[in-house]
Amino acid sequence: MEDEEMRGKNRLYQERRKWRYIISTFLILWLWSGPGSGRLQANEVGIDRAQRAAQGWLRSDNQLWGADLDRRIGKVIPYPGGQKEVIYYIATLEPQGFLILPADDRMEPVVCFSQAGALQDREVKFWLSVAAYDLKYRRACFQDPENLQSPQVRKAVLRAEQKWEQLTAWGEDDGVVTAQGVSTISDVRVAPLTQSEWGQTTINCLTDPNIGCYNYYIPPSDPGDPCDFWVSSLHSGPGSYGHHENYPCGCVATGMAQLMYFHKHPQTGIGKKQFQIYVNGQPEWAWTRGGDGLGGSYKWSDMTAVPNCTNPVSARQAIGALCYDAGVSVNMRYSKAASKANLYPASRELGATFLYNNSVYGQNGGSDMTGPAFNDMVNTNLDFSHPVILCIAEYEGQEEADAHAVLADGYGYHGGTLYHHLNMGWSGRGNVWYHLPLVSGTGYFYQLVIGCIYNVYPSGTGEIISGLVLDQNGQPVSGAAVTAQGPGGPCQTTSNSKGIYVFAKLSSNSSFALGAAKSGYSFAARQVTTGTSTDFSAASGNRWGVDLVEQMNLCYVDDNAPGDPCWYNPLISDPLEDGTIQHPFDAIQEGIDAVSIGGTVIVLPGSFTGKGNRDIDYRGKIITVRSIDPNDPGVVAATIVDSQGTASDPHQGFYFGDDPNSYVDPNAVLAGLTIINGHIHSGGGIYCVKSSPTIINCVIKDNTADYGGGMRNLYYSRPILIGCTFRNNTAYAGGAMYNDDNCNVTMIRCDFIDNYADWYSGGIINVYSSGYLINCRLLGNTTPGYGGGMHNCYTGTLTVINCLFSGNTAGTNGAGMSNYRIDPELINCTFGGNQAGGSGGGLYNEECSAALDNCILWGNQDSGGTDETAQIHNNAGSVTVTYSCVQDANPNDAVIYPGAGNIDDDPKFKDADGGDNKAGTEDDNLRLKQGSPCIDAGNNLEVPADQEDLDEDMNNSERIPRDLDGRPRFINDPLTFNKGVADPPDYWAIVDMGAYEFSYIGDFNFDGYVDLSDYAILAWAWKTQPGDARWNIQCDISIPPDDKIDLRDLWRFCQNWLISYTPAGS
Repeated sequence: MEDEEMRGKNRLYQERRKWRYIISTFLILWLWSGPGSGRLQANEVGIDRAQRAAQGWLRSDNQLWGADLDRRIGKVIPYPGGQKEVIYYIATLEPQGFLILPADDRMEPVVCFSQAGALQDREVKFWLSVAAYDLKYRRACFQDPENLQSPQVRKAVLRAEQKWEQLTAWGEDDGVVTAQGVSTISDVRVAPLTQSEWGQTTINCLTDPNIGCYNYYIPPSDPGDPCDFWVSSLHSGPGSYGHHENYPCGCVATGMAQLMYFHKHPQTGIGKKQFQIYVNGQPEWAWTRGGDGLGGSYKWSDMTAVPNCTNPVSARQAIGALCYDAGVSVNMRYSKAASKANLYPASRELGATFLYNNSVYGQNGGSDMTGPAFNDMVNTNLDFSHPVILCIAEYEGQEEADAHAVLADGYGYHGGTLYHHLNMGWSGRGNVWYHLPLVSGTGYFYQLVIGCIYNVYPSGTGEIISGLVLDQNGQPVSGAAVTAQGPGGPCQTTSNSKGIYVFAKLSSNSSFALGAAKSGYSFAARQVTTGTSTDFSAASGNRWGVDLVEQMNLCYVDDNAPGDPCWYNPLISDPLEDGTIQHPFDAIQEGIDAVSIGGTVIVLPGSFTGKGNRDIDYRGKIITVRSIDPNDPGVVAATIVDSQGTASDPHQGFYFGDDPNSYVDPNAVLAGLTIINGHIHSGGGIYCVKSSPTIINCVIKDNTADYGGGMRNLYYSRPILIGCTFRNNTAYAGGAMYNDDNCNVTMIRCDFIDNYADWYSGGIINVYSSGYLINCRLLGNTTPGYGGGMHNCYTGTLTVINCLFSGNTAGTNGAGMSNYRIDPELINCTFGGNQAGGSGGGLYNEECSAALDNCILWGNQDSGGTDETAQIHNNAGSVTVTYSCVQDANPNDAVIYPGAGNIDDDPKFKDADGGDNKAGTEDDNLRLKQGSPCIDAGNNLEVPADQEDLDEDMNNSERIPRDLDGRPRFINDPLTFNKGVADPPDYWAIVDMGAYEFSYIGDFNFDGYVDLSDYAILAWAWKTQPGDARWNIQCDISIPPDDKIDLRDLWRFCQNWLISYTPAGS
């Protein structure tokens, strides 16, 4: 059980955590609404700015999605008007058409565009209503502090802000603005597929009344038709076939009819089938007609895509029969005002009645479906030239039967923003390009797209995979041969003029190997697995955006490239930028996006800031991102990723695994960069979720986060860190690093220096996680709470080998390390000069069973002084200590810490607090002096196998052969009596206690003697410096080392000549 102090601290922690969230939420909301709030904060869009952005949008493209925009801005009107908060602006176009622009620059500047329609039109009013609801929800999502922590949301907000700035600048000119023929920025991926402009009632003619068409056969019916098998109660109606007052056929029926007309299917008759319908609320029975009134084939050739008043009656009858049968099959509820039906029966009857072999109904329990899974569902079908039916809610809480069914029949991009083309089923009126909200937040019930019918095949079944074939510059490659190898053998297709390829009707839950080939290109292969498309699911088995990219094995990134017109702004690039050394990218993200799997991004020295140089995502690629020389500290210091994050504008350096396309394994490498000034909720420098990158020789410093100032690892992450330094990072918990939820982090030769946490662990915290540390230093880390250097709690496996804990401080317990309900194993570690305000200056254990072997704990202090319990304090737990040096109140006496081989003698550190007389700084020298009682006093049997191959001899079974300095272990001192345990025949020499192995200066071959054999080694390295073939860093023994072997090293060598041949101290 925890003691009363621990329970009190935990209660205080929970209380502080609650108030911290409340205060941070208040501050974020205040900053969003306050003046001068900066990036990621709400900037309300006024009517003038909206007009300039609309003008800039028109200027950007005079042939947007094939629509001729030789028109001008008319009125810009706020919605709603009066004193209410403005949600959006509608900019009318002259002679017709409109744009809808949000009144908040965190959202895309234009969410809706139509080339037709006027404000008084019913169809336009529908979109005004939809936009009001949609944009109100989006604003609420962006005002939620929890949503702002998502990198996906942050990226969307920043991208929107930049587009507002750009469009506003383009629209600055006064006067009438028309499109000016500047280069296009729109990208039509799939032009509208359905050319039909069908409606629900009549054809509008100059005559009065209009002519019945889509409602040609809708009740009331014609009692004079011998093929009309309805019950007699309907035969008394006032209308007849073709009457203009016949009831609307319903939007679901129009959507089905337009879809079937697109496919010209079924080709055979459907027969006479009976369905229950409702007329003015009363249930009735009705029969399908088919194309001839008797269930025969539909007369596709008689139908026209855009009916008009000159069409013969046979055309209206053919279309009317199709619309009628579609409505009857879905149990339509007919009335004069509107005819309604749910969407699911349409999917069901496309198969059961209209002879389609496959049709799937997707939905999300009544809430919105837009997001990445929506693109898998819809865009794959559009790539396959198959429209889909969507159900769009006009207002919150609208039932599906009351919502509007439309066809999504095309998509494209404008300035990188995705829009879908929607055929509204209103005789061509109200058709729009709409930017659906692909970034969604949490905690809100939202409805926009609440149903979808997709994968509608006249024949065949299965899933769809589609994507682009792209060259190194991201441009589409047409005519590439694309192959999918999977169940049933290889499938082949060719990329179209847009670079799109598509494979349809593939096996569900199956893996496919994708490849592309074209003369002069080499494309990276992809592996993708389909799912299973099932009714009533928001996820489909389709896979969209599986792009096949030309391989670029190597690219360069420079913050000041020779051809870059604005080196300080990665948004303005060298027009010839291609990632070569002559024209390098100016954003690291560009390099990552361009390089192929297995490739390398080389980051040239410089300071990298702004978009593309923070919140950097490997996107799941197994690649290497590195400086020009990760092994040169000078290069590492000069290659800087500066996130420039603040509390109001949060950013981090790198993140791995925020979504399934970002997960990486240890073959993804980040090496030789300095990462600074991150400020975010989790992982100021680096954030890993379910990811395991290898990070080598990086410096992570001056970052801030709530959890993991330097780095946070979450959800089964397994990163490997080698030679990294975490310095001066701050956090609420885990100043340098926070590991949580089944992570297992390997740290080799890493330093954690001067990091700070408000509550738990200035250095490293492990919560329900494991760790493996070897040859690491934790110096000068601070927290008012537990675990100055390291705090470990709850289940997990922790092994710490050859590590130094010096000068760490904790306001409560465990300055060097604190452990709670976890059983750590420490081998050959040194704890010195750590100070705790409570208990356990060196090590604090509560409800755990720790094991220490070959360790030194000396000079650590807590509230009781520097006695034995200040070195190791156990609270409701146990610790096993063997062959270790543990300070107590009376050194050198017979009373020592319990355990085999333990001593309480002064270990004789060379200079424990260094030249600055301050523990926890890098000049601390806790190496052993000659004559130390810790020399040759350890237990070889406790030294584990070299699983990380520290000496790179490809022998992982030998015992760890190096100490914290990287010098050999198991060096015998001829002048010291062996007190430890050998392990013959391979390990006669006995390991020393502590992190450092004692050796004589000048003993270059580490045999315990300074003699002629060592002189020969020095002579071989004579007059060399780093980079020379004969250079040997071990011979640079001058004080201080100076990267050359000369007389200063020889003089030091002579001072130690034959030192081990004489008695110690003589």
